[in-house]
Amino acid sequence: RIQTGRRDELGQMMQAFNGMARGLQERELMGEMVSRAARRVAGDEESLRRAEAGQHLQVTVMYLAVPGFSSLYDSVPADELLAKISSQIDVLCGIIMNNDGEADKIIGEKILAYFYSPAGTGESNRMAMQALRLIDDAARDGLLPFPVCVGIHTGDIIAGLLGISSKRDFTIIGDTVNTAARINAKAAELTDRRYLASEAGVALT
Repeated sequence: RIQTGRRDELGQMMQAFNGMARGLQERELMGEMVSRAARRVAGDEESLRRAEAGQHLQVTVMYLAVPGFSSLYDSVPADELLAKISSQIDVLCGIIMNNDGEADKIIGEKILAYFYSPAGTGESNRMAMQALRLIDDAARDGLLPFPVCVGIHTGDIIAGLLGISSKRDFTIIGDTVNTAARINAKAAELTDRRYLASEAGVALT
């Protein structure tokens, strides 16, 4: 920012520059806060129209959580817990996005992600399974502060913009999402390598 108390034309130019800089900073911040899918939608009028209307897609949904999180919530100091969860989410979302997936929502320690390919669910399943292998590697290498359980299911979802007024984001809804969450809950009951996929999620890999 340019600090100035001038009221002449040069002062007005400085104020305009400060306004431009503030706008760029806000755009950069919002770019970090919204999903990659939402940024793609916002950049194209036709994509925005389809997102506002909603569209059916065949995708592979991956639901991730920390098993036994409620016990951690009660036993770990708040600042330490938040820092570790943030580190865990960074690693997991990085793996998902590096394998062409979308980290659709972060809900506390949980992540809702999905993989989509125009080539069909065989390819989206392959992408999800590759991401899962890398998640397992990260867990074995000690890169995840907490254990992770994963539920995977493939099927139809509705993708589109949801929210209030201008505060909207691109998201997915449907029974496929709910089924992945239920599979994740079953995966949390396992004692080791807490990963479960439905038959639809692995049949075409």
